Amino acid sequence: MAQFDRIYQYKSIFSRKAFVPKLELLNKLEISEATFKRDLDKLRDVYNYEIVYDRYENAYKLNNTDGTYELPGLMFTHKELLALLTIHNMITELEPGLLGPSCNPCKSVWPICSPLKAWMPPP
Repeated sequence: MAQFDRIYQYKSIFSRKAFVPKLELLNKLEISEATFKRDLDKLRDVYNYEIVYDRYENAYKLNNTDGTYELPGLMFTHKELLALLTIHNMITELEPGLLGPSCNPCKSVWPICSPLKAWMPPP
């Protein structure tokens, strides 16, 4: 499992339980202790997760009860975004009503991507 996927798994695990034993995390995520330590460092330093070890519970817990952490949205490379724009453009030209309502949430992002449209192949 890629590190990015594991980061979302941590969020899911900690949202279900207040205290999570280390062994349970290692088994659920199928990772080594070294990977766990690297993940913890990234969660703390990059994503502002306040994950602490509670020795009385012998488990880890997430202290960010005020919601000061959030994972980033999906990240696309230039080529992936270009491919998505190309597919969207093709579908809207071939069959305008096919995806209609399904594409509405994405329409707010299209103006941001307009510089990439110059790279798109002509219809």
